[in-house]
Amino acid sequence: MGTFKAFVAIDFGTSNTGFAFSFPSNKDKIFLAIEESPEGNTPASENADGSTIPDGEVALSSIHVIKLTENRVPPVLLLNADGTINAFGKPAVDRYAQLVLTHRHQGYRYFHNIKMDLYKIDDLTHESEIQDSQGRKILAIELFSKLIRHIGKLALRSMRERLPKGVRIIPTSVNWTVSIPAIWSDSGRQFMREAIVEAGIPRDRIRLVREPEAAVIFWKSKMLKSQDESERKKFSVGNKYIIADLGGGTVDICVHEILPGERFRELHRATGNDVGGNSVDFMFIQFMKKIVSEEVWKCFYWPKYFDFVKLMRTFEVIKRNIAHETKEIVIEIPSSLITIAERNSNLKFSDMINAIDEHEFVSLEGEATLHIKKEIIESFFKPSIDGVLRMLRDIVTGTGNQVSNLLLTGGYSSSNYVKESIQREMSSMVISSVPENELAVLKGAVLMGYEPDDIIERRSRFTYGFAVATPFKEKEHPRSLQFFRDGKILCRDVFQKVIDKNQLLRVGDRFRMETRNNDRKFFQFKQRDACAQLFRSTADDPKYCIKEEGCTEVFTTRIKAPVKGWSERLCTDYVLVVGDTDFEVQAYDIFTGEKYSTKEENRMMKPFHLA
Repeated sequence: MGTFKAFVAIDFGTSNTGFAFSFPSNKDKIFLAIEESPEGNTPASENADGSTIPDGEVALSSIHVIKLTENRVPPVLLLNADGTINAFGKPAVDRYAQLVLTHRHQGYRYFHNIKMDLYKIDDLTHESEIQDSQGRKILAIELFSKLIRHIGKLALRSMRERLPKGVRIIPTSVNWTVSIPAIWSDSGRQFMREAIVEAGIPRDRIRLVREPEAAVIFWKSKMLKSQDESERKKFSVGNKYIIADLGGGTVDICVHEILPGERFRELHRATGNDVGGNSVDFMFIQFMKKIVSEEVWKCFYWPKYFDFVKLMRTFEVIKRNIAHETKEIVIEIPSSLITIAERNSNLKFSDMINAIDEHEFVSLEGEATLHIKKEIIESFFKPSIDGVLRMLRDIVTGTGNQVSNLLLTGGYSSSNYVKESIQREMSSMVISSVPENELAVLKGAVLMGYEPDDIIERRSRFTYGFAVATPFKEKEHPRSLQFFRDGKILCRDVFQKVIDKNQLLRVGDRFRMETRNNDRKFFQFKQRDACAQLFRSTADDPKYCIKEEGCTEVFTTRIKAPVKGWSERLCTDYVLVVGDTDFEVQAYDIFTGEKYSTKEENRMMKPFHLA
């Protein structure tokens, strides 16, 4: 029996999640979740639990397998009372809506905004929690590892179905790439890596890729294979472009210059915000609340969740087809919402509409058909469009107007209204869309697995430095940072900068911090673990590792003391090593020549204990 390797990508988007994969024998043939198996291939036989992975191969074999209903599905998860997965994607939405409708939802745990819930947590740790629909908390790392394990198992099954009979794939030979927003914090990237490991995927088989960069790699593959010479010229050395990934939750924007050897360099550090397509939904909901009141909406939202889901799915279809020439939209309002509103106010629904300031732009036909005119439609899009345009203008100004090409990708960029708005305001730029823009990140993430780690030189979004202690100086150092050690008066948390904000970084770059002559004469210090704290700051030149100077701890790394303790004078240099999406810290004992390399699992506040 032959064996096969594979490259799998998971696009963990805010509004949609999916997986894709390819085999090294033909890396450009990218398989998606619901494509039919090639003719003549035989699906793998199932185990008693419905899985296709032999028990014990990897941790991914621990849950029941079903297929995705589409290539990209909402990252919505429904858990049973015992914590096992009941459904994922649209089936989870539909099933929970039916449970609520029949009053059988108690005991189930429903998570419907997972990615944005994670995005909103400033400093992710193992203790960070996410709430379900009923306000009950669960550790975020536990929830994400469940979901990644589930998607990973679906991907492994799908791969097996596409291999010839007699050929098997070993899970430990699979390389996994997982897409993340370019603007995610260091703690967010580290959190995602640890969740993937917790899901059972080997640490050395994981690669995190930035969503806009994945789209660029997909665009590159299309340009270089194009029969159109003008298309191929777009990928000429020296060309510069902005890539804007417009997703459901977040908008990520990068600026690249094409280098020799099909590589890229960032001209402006990645930027972004939570102004994606979901903000249009939010504005629509706010408008409905204005008509019926906040209190009525609460009485409708969860108790009539089935009707809410139908309403928002109808609005999603309408939203995608809105253009600047659209005069009005027509949407059917659930009768349950109208009934609740009229019962709580003793007014007719039409009277409620007439009572709002914007009544001249809204009308009701029949009992439930709402006509909304252009002026209101534009207000739904305005916060999002303004946010995107503001970031684009800032980038154009920040790069000295040297970039004139704009590439759009992501599901939100499929909106005619969004594209037209950008084209109107950025008329001096050449604007085009990445092919297959809704799948470009997913397919590009697969191709990214084949690329070298250093394919993109990036700009640092923050200033980075270590927290150090120095001799305390009166009238210079804050007295609040004064402390005593080994009979000396010292100032703690002094920011020793190693990387400037906006500095160009390459994978493998090394930045050394010298910490010489650290006395360890006293017993308690001879036995104490060596510790290095890495901080980032939004300021260009912070003096101290404190919040007032825009500082946030990235991680603390510890090196265990030798059994007999450190030598009396421990002279250690720390080296910060730049990785593809994160950092590594190495330590060198100058006296002994001993080298210590930190382990990623020791970087967060509470280490994992993996089975």
